[in-house]
Amino acid sequence: MKVEGVITLESVESGGLRFAGRIAGRTLVLDNSKGAVDTNPVQALLATIAACSAMDVVDILRKKRQVLTGYEVLVSGERAEQHPRRYLSIECVHRITGRSVQRQAAEEALRLSVEKYCSVLHCLRPDLPVRHVIEILET
Repeated sequence: MKVEGVITLESVESGGLRFAGRIAGRTLVLDNSKGAVDTNPVQALLATIAACSAMDVVDILRKKRQVLTGYEVLVSGERAEQHPRRYLSIECVHRITGRSVQRQAAEEALRLSVEKYCSVLHCLRPDLPVRHVIEILET
């Protein structure tokens, strides 16, 4: 399967540590410069992990006719002190808000995302522990 498009990175300022990525006609800025104003690549990785699994869970819960009124993922990671300063562990707290959301349905949706659907998770090293927690809030 081919990649969905070409990603072009271009140094835009800040001594070559700020890049604009053009992906399918959209721009994503990654910034690792001093005084950065945009997300750095490592933060973007956490965001893509959270977004990928959240999108799966929301889609599956909608198919299960669960009524969601909000969805938030609090994601954090512990990084190594020495270079390459990779993540040693990641935790995602999925905060689901809705009306009578069934815990079993939410847990099954998350399990399917983690084990089968989330492409981003499956791109990570297999020895990287990624912990997912579900919180359900009633509206």
